[in-house]
Amino acid sequence: MTYDLERSVRARRSVRTYDEERPLLSAERAALREQAAVTDNPFGAAVRFRFLDHAGAERDYDLHCKGVVVGTETYLGGAVETGPMALEGFGYAMERIALFAAARGIGSCWIAGTLERPEFEKAMALRPGEVMPAVLSVGYAADKPTLKERAMRKAIRADSRLAWEELFFDGAPGTPLTRERAGRYARALELLRLGPSAVNKQPWRVVRDGNAFHFLERRSLSKNPEDDVQRMDMGIAMFHFEAAAREDGLSGRWSVTPEAADFPLPEKWVYTATWTED
Repeated sequence: MTYDLERSVRARRSVRTYDEERPLLSAERAALREQAAVTDNPFGAAVRFRFLDHAGAERDYDLHCKGVVVGTETYLGGAVETGPMALEGFGYAMERIALFAAARGIGSCWIAGTLERPEFEKAMALRPGEVMPAVLSVGYAADKPTLKERAMRKAIRADSRLAWEELFFDGAPGTPLTRERAGRYARALELLRLGPSAVNKQPWRVVRDGNAFHFLERRSLSKNPEDDVQRMDMGIAMFHFEAAAREDGLSGRWSVTPEAADFPLPEKWVYTATWTED
């Protein structure tokens, strides 16, 4: 299925309240299952996905998210083998599914910190060397979100995004990149800016350096890179950027070359990857 990427990015929001009277249609489930089979990512991370039902056909699992998600019994679980860039590759691959779902009118929400992990990991049947960074709840959004969801969205200012000058830089951090200077990449950066992130921290920072775009993470939720959920956010940002760029006829490639970002990094900023235009 081809879809309007920008429309999906702009329309998508994290859905935590689902219409429990409308289970996911079998055709939609089949479409999501087919999309979930696509796990390629720029770093070759070994990612896999599977449907996890609260009351599955084979076994029952107590799958819930501490009252944060209500009205659905269907989740898309994800696992990835540990290794360099594993979380970034996972975020990239799962966001592809979330935007595909949005294009079909299916609501979803990234869930990591509120997972009851033992039950979800049992349902996922984790393999040796794998971790389960997050799942997607999926279903049709309820007409009215719960009071708890409304309060949560207000607390994290879910519909707000940082301004361009706080996210994108020209040559080095501290020199804002204007939309005019971004040129053909302005749309790709804008769709990156609109992406979702853990508690809406928006950790991505991008420095344009000639025909290269260095992606940097402003780490604020963890000091330990091994359990840093914002690394998944960086994968989300990279998918938004690349998908938009390719849709606009711009070709390039990802690399992990920290030495290419030859400028001082502000405190808490860490290098992630570089997109270089072909």
